Amino acid sequence: IRNAAQTTVAPTGTIATVVGCEGYGCEPVFALGYVRHFKDGDKDVELVYTSPLFDQALERTKLDDQAKAHIKQHVATYGSCQGLEELPDDLHNTFVVSGDITADEHVLMQAAIQAFTDNSISKCVTGDTLVLTENGLVAIEELSDQRLPDQFAPLKQRIVSPQGVESTDAFYYGGYRETRKVAFDYGFEIEGTGNHRIQVLDEQGSVQFRRLDELRPGDVAIFYGNQQRFGAARQALPAYSGSYRTNSKRVTFPVQMSEELAFFLGCVTSEGAITRNGVAITNTDTALLESLQASVRRLFGLESLVLKDNRNTVHSLQINSRPLRNWLLVDLEMEAGAENKVIPACILRGGQAEVASFLRGLMLDGFMNANGRMLGITLASRRLIQQLQTLLLNMGVLATVRRTAERAWSLTVQGGELETLAEQISFVEVWKNERLAQRNTGRVMRLRNYSRLLPAAVTTALRELQVEEERSLRSFYSDAAEDQAAYQRVRVNLLQGHRLERGDAQHLFQTLEPVAQNTYAASFFAQDEPGKVYVEVASVATGFAEVFDISVPGSHTFVANGLGNHNTCNFPEGATEEDVAKAYMLAWETGCKGLTVYVTGSREQVVLETKATKQKKEEPNGKAADAAQNNGHYANGHHGEGDAGHGVIDFKHSMVKRPRPAKLHGATYRKDTPLGTAYITVNSDDRNEPFEVFMNVGKAGTEVTAVSEAMGRLISLVLRMPASLPPAERLRWVMDEMAGIGGGRPLGFGANRVRSLPDGIAQVLAEHLSELPMVAEEPQAEQLALPIAAKPIGDICPECGEASFLNVEGCRKCAVCGYSEC
Repeated sequence: IRNAAQTTVAPTGTIATVVGCEGYGCEPVFALGYVRHFKDGDKDVELVYTSPLFDQALERTKLDDQAKAHIKQHVATYGSCQGLEELPDDLHNTFVVSGDITADEHVLMQAAIQAFTDNSISKCVTGDTLVLTENGLVAIEELSDQRLPDQFAPLKQRIVSPQGVESTDAFYYGGYRETRKVAFDYGFEIEGTGNHRIQVLDEQGSVQFRRLDELRPGDVAIFYGNQQRFGAARQALPAYSGSYRTNSKRVTFPVQMSEELAFFLGCVTSEGAITRNGVAITNTDTALLESLQASVRRLFGLESLVLKDNRNTVHSLQINSRPLRNWLLVDLEMEAGAENKVIPACILRGGQAEVASFLRGLMLDGFMNANGRMLGITLASRRLIQQLQTLLLNMGVLATVRRTAERAWSLTVQGGELETLAEQISFVEVWKNERLAQRNTGRVMRLRNYSRLLPAAVTTALRELQVEEERSLRSFYSDAAEDQAAYQRVRVNLLQGHRLERGDAQHLFQTLEPVAQNTYAASFFAQDEPGKVYVEVASVATGFAEVFDISVPGSHTFVANGLGNHNTCNFPEGATEEDVAKAYMLAWETGCKGLTVYVTGSREQVVLETKATKQKKEEPNGKAADAAQNNGHYANGHHGEGDAGHGVIDFKHSMVKRPRPAKLHGATYRKDTPLGTAYITVNSDDRNEPFEVFMNVGKAGTEVTAVSEAMGRLISLVLRMPASLPPAERLRWVMDEMAGIGGGRPLGFGANRVRSLPDGIAQVLAEHLSELPMVAEEPQAEQLALPIAAKPIGDICPECGEASFLNVEGCRKCAVCGYSEC
């Protein structure tokens, strides 16, 4: 079994040998000397290999030249240096090959290393995962068009990582895989293959990578916020790819992004709808709609109408232009329908000012509570809400996403995060700005910045250190008003066990640092830095999705975490089924992810073999003689001690087909059968004996053609194999076996009735035999009835040849090509 696990890559041993590695795994190499077989076109090529490292080590010994030559000859023939008494012990112990250890030792070596490998599968995420690049956010599936599963494509892309800006070298498409859906606090979600790793805090407060399938609720993951990475301003936009109708008004499409266009796209995404004939934007503020009306005129050269809904106070801006609609949907890749909306790629990759303008338009649909301490927006598109959350995190704003209804999600920003957002985008509505201005009136404690909150374990660690210090917390702060406010915040949070903000926690730790050596707090603050956001794992579920990945040289490996896992367990000759079963059971018990078993001499053709094995196969009756000798038997009829004297017969070499002459003569018969017209050729040799049969039925590449060719080959094999019966008599036996076989749809009547394809072939063979000299018939043995399937799946279709011809509603129809008898 080459692939005991679906994702185990083979043959790593061959790959390693090709690139010049003598050691290609955790277990010993195949042999110190062997013969490698490969194909060069139609030629069989053999390469003889001996270990350069062994030769070098042997030359450094004090053995004489004659001894060295003997050792080299032995190693080149048998592949092993064990058993050579003249060889020093250090070489015996160093140059151990696969045949020198037991099967159990093979498996235990595999188990020791496979626990740290990921079975040669790339660590993938779903296609809508946003990657922060040097030019803004990009969905990973948009980085390449390569869609061949388990394949790579070159990719040069500058991306932002915790180490800074790095360049990728490859894009990977993993196809559809089992995934893990991980939900975090604040509504963040990640979906990827189980071996995809993210940064988490361990029990000592240090950072480590942990696989998605190893995460548990309560684990603290690390996100990176406030990166402030945006694309270049005024990037080029795609041109209109559609066509105009005769009566369509020409549109002046922008050639590059602008803040005005970004605001318009934000309005369309939040309060707009892309209709069949254009775009509609609704709002209760007529002044705002009139401003948008002027923008549409400047951006596209189109006139629009502001209409009032008589049922309420809502007004709408109607832009009737199918070219504009098509440009938004096709060229800018926006989506129609509230549940399908997304942030356009030109915004995710846009400049900072353009992103802010888009969010300003998007937040027109947002709400704010009366005290101005929370801003929210409810959307029907889950992907849009997730994109918005990620975009805000890049801007240093930690937003919370919740599901509010079956098909609705809300995003809220509160506390100090709202101030950060307002500073970057500035709201359009006057009432929102007024509430923001009054939010801190009469408030003693400043609002919390949730993105700066540290894990609860940090609060616990600092409280324990402060108790050990035996100093009053008040003594850590001066009498300045700002310090006193900080003291009150820290005191309340320590008493109630709430999470501390980064600035307050760092001040307290620096005061306690002399007594904080080798503690959780010391490990944590050694790795902490601004921009890190700590969120807890809420839940982990399984899924199945299309996955993608990218590679960064030096930091991301695709094959077994950088370890080439050669998983072959080589058995010596004579291994039993019990030996193989034991190896697989041991592999399962020890947690191996893949195991390959090969028994020496079990295959006629192999890639690698020692000279001794090769010579044994080439010797006449070599294998039979060895087998006889091992069992006390001899091929020549003599027997060893305790043997009853049974000889060993090499059936393979005694049963040889008659060679095909250079010239044959015969006849071709045309026969109508239920599966189509059959052309059957019967060729005879110079003695007028039947030699071979060819058949051609149906279209090339169909099952009918394959079945007919197989029957012809089998009949020819029967005619050409050595036997006591003459070929004509054998052909008559074949004819008798095939005659009368019934099918589902016989053809013709009376003497011309053909019950099936085999019956038609039998009739042709009978016609051909009637033209040959008569041979006395021998009595036929009684034919045993063969079991017939109680309920066949389907007959062979006469049109396409597939086994999909079924009775459907009283008519025979093909489920593949649609052919019908009705």
